[in-house]
Amino acid sequence: MVTSQNNSTNFRYFKLPYIGNFSKLADIKIKTLSKNFCSDVKIKVVFSSLKIKNLFTFKESIPDALKSYVVYEFTSAGCNTRYIGESTRHF
Repeated sequence: MVTSQNNSTNFRYFKLPYIGNFSKLADIKIKTLSKNFCSDVKIKVVFSSLKIKNLFTFKESIPDALKSYVVYEFTSAGCNTRYIGESTRHF
């Protein structure tokens, strides 16, 4: 949410996913609520495109019995920098 001051009016921006007619209805309802309860705040609803791939996961989850929970450390030979990480992948 972004706030801006312009001509002594409060603008509030909301980003929502666009999902057809439901998005248009939500926009109208949000603006109506704003007028009824916060008349000094102007609402701007911005819609973003919704990608199908964001709704589903294509990777199968790893069973707990196969997770290793390994903590590892990598040290760079050139500059002696250390990196510590962890992995749940099968060791």
